[in-house]
Amino acid sequence: MKKKLLLFILLIIFSSLFTSCIRRTVKMTSYTHPNYFEKNYQKFCILVEGRTLAERKFYEEIFVENFRDYGIVATEGSILFPPIEEWTEDYYGKVLNKNGYDAFLLVTLSEEILRDELIPKVVTETQTNVNNDTTKKSTKTTTSVSTHKEMQRVLDIALQMHMKIIDVKNNQVSWQGESVKYKDDNNLYQLERQLSYMVDDLVIDLQNKKHLIIYD
Repeated sequence: MKKKLLLFILLIIFSSLFTSCIRRTVKMTSYTHPNYFEKNYQKFCILVEGRTLAERKFYEEIFVENFRDYGIVATEGSILFPPIEEWTEDYYGKVLNKNGYDAFLLVTLSEEILRDELIPKVVTETQTNVNNDTTKKSTKTTTSVSTHKEMQRVLDIALQMHMKIIDVKNNQVSWQGESVKYKDDNNLYQLERQLSYMVDDLVIDLQNKKHLIIYD
């Protein structure tokens, strides 16, 4: 019993250390306009700028999902402002005010590819066939193993996120921040997780500056 308890504690410690090592590669810096210290926002519209349609949808959904996980009301900017034409600043303000948004979060993302190469990988496949012989009332099972080579892509990315909140009522930048994802052993499939960490840091930063309240 004591051994199982010790093992459980060690697993928790290892997991915490692993997570903290990942998060240490993210650096968040931000500033609040003096007129908006401790200004609390209730409803966010989040718009990712300068991306392809698929990328905008991908990133905005991650932002909104993470905000909602904290109990914050948030909507993808591309829903209110579909990227089918260039919307004017006045139009942004009218739509946001009409729908009760008090915060307009604009996000610009950029990536620096640190490593992008193809590495040979040996793949082993096992296939099992079952043949029923009705005349002899027996079953024969055969197993075949085959191997082949394929190329595995290794992609290391340093992600940067530049953000600003526009106070909808006054049409003024109230907060501005930058989050940088430094180099580590990440790849394309971990990009969503890394961005989620960055959004978490954004939410915590805004909470610390009393720009929003997190609800359980």
